[in-house]
Amino acid sequence: MVYAIVVAVVCFVFSLQVGRDYQQRRRPYQGIWTVALAASCAGSLAYAAAAALRNELAFRLYYLFGALWVAPIMGLGSLHLVLPAQLAKRISIVTAVALLLASVPLFTAEIDQAALAGLAGSSGQGVFHRGPWLVGMIVLNLFGTVAVAGVALYSAWRAFRRRSELGFMWGNLVIGLGFLTVAMAGSVARWWPQWEGAFWLTMALGWIIAYVGFRIVTAAGEARRRAAQSASAVRGGGA
Repeated sequence: MVYAIVVAVVCFVFSLQVGRDYQQRRRPYQGIWTVALAASCAGSLAYAAAAALRNELAFRLYYLFGALWVAPIMGLGSLHLVLPAQLAKRISIVTAVALLLASVPLFTAEIDQAALAGLAGSSGQGVFHRGPWLVGMIVLNLFGTVAVAGVALYSAWRAFRRRSELGFMWGNLVIGLGFLTVAMAGSVARWWPQWEGAFWLTMALGWIIAYVGFRIVTAAGEARRRAAQSASAVRGGGA
């Protein structure tokens, strides 16, 4: 449960910084990522409450916010970075409808009370009986993971081609690695029960890696803006 709190803290700090950037620059992807990071924070806190109190509603909220919403919403943010605005909006509408349809079964799925009682430290696999909710979970998480990792790799490749933006390249590679680590934690836990004890530790490591990548990209962006301002000042002085 300690690592779930670590994830909540990291995602809270992460969401504050991305949200601040959104307030300053109003880029759609920043707003969408802020929502995803806030959902991850809420899901981790709900998990801690479910583990401590053996509370069914808290567990359902953990699956809703943490297991279902985070990956596809992060993926939407990434797609807004690289796709034309109209296409990104259409995909957002389709994804929002899919999320709504996938969210409803989480509040009706039957819960194994014995598994809920032994929740602490595990991912929660086996608490819900298998049902229609699992299809939406797998499809939406796959969509989100592929979108985030794919856009991160594409952005890193584009930065590498420019040569002068290696900070963006490394930052995007680290973000991609972090999110793949987060995705791996859930996927491996689903298919390999022995992994359960390492689930939250892996989640915490993944989010920390992603946050480090974000800081690298932020630092590279600030350096580029300072260089542009200096060049502008030099041109103005020359004039």
